[in-house]
Amino acid sequence: MFPGLVVIFISFPLYFFSVNFALLFLISGILIILFNTQKKFAKNIEKTRAIKTYQEIKFDEPTSDKTIELSKNCDISPNINIHKVWLTDAVDALEKQYRKSKSNMFLHNRNRTAAKYPYIIINAENMNYKKNQNYEKLFYRNGNYKRICSFLKRSPISSLDKELDIFTILIEKQEK
Repeated sequence: MFPGLVVIFISFPLYFFSVNFALLFLISGILIILFNTQKKFAKNIEKTRAIKTYQEIKFDEPTSDKTIELSKNCDISPNINIHKVWLTDAVDALEKQYRKSKSNMFLHNRNRTAAKYPYIIINAENMNYKKNQNYEKLFYRNGNYKRICSFLKRSPISSLDKELDIFTILIEKQEK
C-alpha cells in the first residue's frame, strides 16, 4: 500500500509539467494499491483455509508433515511452533492424569468390552487449567501416543501405551 501512495503523491506535482504523465502515475499508484489489497485478501483466505484444515486434521494426524506445515501457517511467531507446544501439553496432561488415576481415566461399559463416550477423561487441573483444548481426542486413534512421543523425542510410559492400545481398539470398534 505504501508504494502505491508514494506513486500517487509523486503524480500531484507532475500535473504542472505534464498532465499525461501525472495521470499515468496516478493510475499506476491506484493499481499498485489494488494489487496489494487483492494479494492481502488472497493471503487471508489462504490462511483461514489453512487454519480450518489444521483444526480438522490435528487430532487424526498429529505428526504428519501436512499437519506440521499447516500449523506453521497458523503460528504467530516464526520462533514458536504452536503445534509442538500443544502436543507437549497434551502428552503432559495425559501422563499426569494417568499417574493420578491409572485406568480410571478410560471409560468402559460395565464388563469392559466396549468404550463409553467421552472415552477418556482428563481433568482440567491436569491440563494446567487450559479449557477447551480437547486433548482427549488426540489419543482416540491407535498409536497416536507413541507417534507423538517419538515426534517430541521423549519416551512413552509403557503401561499407559499398552492400555491406550487396548482402549483405542475399543474406541475404533465403537465408532464404526
